[in-house]
Amino acid sequence: MKIKTVIGIYLYIFMIICMIIPIYSYYSIFDDLIRSLIYVSVAGGIGATLYCIRGFYQNIADGEFDSEKWVWWYIFRPLIGFVAGIFIYFILGGLIGLNSVELTFTSGGIMAYCALAFLTGFSFTHFANKLETILKTIF
Repeated sequence: MKIKTVIGIYLYIFMIICMIIPIYSYYSIFDDLIRSLIYVSVAGGIGATLYCIRGFYQNIADGEFDSEKWVWWYIFRPLIGFVAGIFIYFILGGLIGLNSVELTFTSGGIMAYCALAFLTGFSFTHFANKLETILKTIF
């Protein structure tokens, strides 16, 4: 099986899992904090996976896909999106102080966090660069 096919199947399965996890957690997990963490992590994972899928089909369509150079990027980028989604939740909730219980656990509040987590996963490179700039300023 060609590496292109394996990466395509991996991204497809990862996206399906990202869409199933929140549905399952909605009905099975009753702790609001844990459910919120699942939602924002999955939102970051979906953002990163969509970015990977976009790059994947563009590179294949252009005939520029280099499996040896990019295979690990395609594998790790969705996982990094998961982690980045959780950390944007912690950064906004804890560091900046947007952690009002009423805001966090309402459907509108968690949707705002999920939207930011999605954007963080989708544009992780920009997020990491901005985070590095902020950390240089703080420390």
